Amino acid sequence: DFVYEGELPDGTRRVINLDPYMPYGFGERNQRKFLIAFKTPDGFLQRRKYAEFALQLLDHERARGNEYKTIRVYFERWDRSPVGYEFLHTPLFTTRDFLTQVE
Repeated sequence: DFVYEGELPDGTRRVINLDPYMPYGFGERNQRKFLIAFKTPDGFLQRRKYAEFALQLLDHERARGNEYKTIRVYFERWDRSPVGYEFLHTPLFTTRDFLTQVE
């Protein structure tokens, strides 16, 4: 999954909820979240689009009164579990790859 974190003026970070920006069904939401239409073998275009989306998100969040200095984008992975999709989505079982940061 992708995680967008906003950095506040005091240096703390807060996860930004994307639900208000992606009010679609699961399949459409995944297509938009993963930017599938921009996937290339080298990943360059897709990475650039993540930065563009993060800049738009930063503008929208500031307009909503959130004083974020930056937004960082991460891709998180965790193993599947028969107990449920999010069951192993904990710090112990999750790896996090940094994708980009915008100001």
